[in-house]
Amino acid sequence: MKITTEQLSKKLFSSMTLSELTKFEIKDELLTGVNSLDTDFGFPTGYYIIIGNQGVGKSWFALWLSRVFYRNNLVKSVYFSLEMPEPLVRKRILQQWSDLTKSELESGESTQQAINLLNKDIVLVDEFYEQDTKFRTPENFKSWVEEYYKLGYRVFHMDHFHELDGASTNQTNQGVVERWGLAFQQLCKKYPDIWLLVFAQPKSSDYGKSLLDRNSLRGSKAIIDKCDYVMSLNKSITRDENGIVIRNEDDGKIMLYLDKTRYTENPNIAFRLQFLPTGNFGSYTKGTNEKLT
Repeated sequence: MKITTEQLSKKLFSSMTLSELTKFEIKDELLTGVNSLDTDFGFPTGYYIIIGNQGVGKSWFALWLSRVFYRNNLVKSVYFSLEMPEPLVRKRILQQWSDLTKSELESGESTQQAINLLNKDIVLVDEFYEQDTKFRTPENFKSWVEEYYKLGYRVFHMDHFHELDGASTNQTNQGVVERWGLAFQQLCKKYPDIWLLVFAQPKSSDYGKSLLDRNSLRGSKAIIDKCDYVMSLNKSITRDENGIVIRNEDDGKIMLYLDKTRYTENPNIAFRLQFLPTGNFGSYTKGTNEKLT
């Protein structure tokens, strides 16, 4: 199809009015209550990839974000759980959103704080065809997001992306992951007021690495190419002489690393967080914990 002179002229900056020339997008942001995060990043709308080793707290982080995003911004979340069944996710919510440790929860301490929030439907847990995984397709995911959007939900977490068929096998997954990446990108273009956070594990060669980056993603990097932000959750891993991971005083120290951003001024920023026994996250500064609820 040949481009006409009229079509070309419309692309020239000189053909624009002053208001058109000076108009630009300002993305909505979500506050977390952590000063460094809110000041230097602010969680703008868009499509995120968040990479973290198994056990670093990715699922807890997603649920914590759902809580603080509602507390500080009155924005509701959907948590697509590809691994944990809904009852286990709900147990974590009851613990975390009531500021309880695991032992306090299981000993019968009150979960009224969490119940009050759950009764407002500020989060919805969707196992996304856990019983029949052949329906776990990009097209079905887009349809569900669109339906939840109509109900007022704006934050969408997909936990354990690598659990999807074909998403973490290097030899066969390029086309699969490209379809998912395109679906994620299309959703964020169609709905510029949503936050889509996709959580995934790193490749085995990067397990234990002190700082994961965009090159650490397990499987094809096709979803990295189309996303707006890449972040990683990191903590130091200590092993004994047999190579077994052991608990230590640094277990709660988390580094949230921003490795890619298309819309904010400062890529490659590290934010220090503390992973608390309640499953919540707080700021970490020179051994001082700022508890966030």
